[in-house]
Amino acid sequence: MKIDPEDMLTIKDVMKMFGVGQMTIWKWRNIHEMPDILIPGNNRNNVRFDKPSILKWARKNGKPVVEDVPTIKEKLAAGSPTKNPRKALHT
Repeated sequence: MKIDPEDMLTIKDVMKMFGVGQMTIWKWRNIHEMPDILIPGNNRNNVRFDKPSILKWARKNGKPVVEDVPTIKEKLAAGSPTKNPRKALHT
């Protein structure tokens, strides 16, 4: 399955989406097999989440989404102004 980088979310995005803290996200990744994508490199923020996969996982595991967090692609499609939409992939 090919994953579009513009469909990816950061851990902060996923925290906001579910209304939980960082430790809960790490627990869900480790215990509940939340799908994630590891980006190679020495950056601490090297974990990303594919939004369609996260939403499917949430339905399967009964985790309610409290806020819809748009991906870069969704922001661009809505015409939201962004300074550098590609920068979000690396932060």
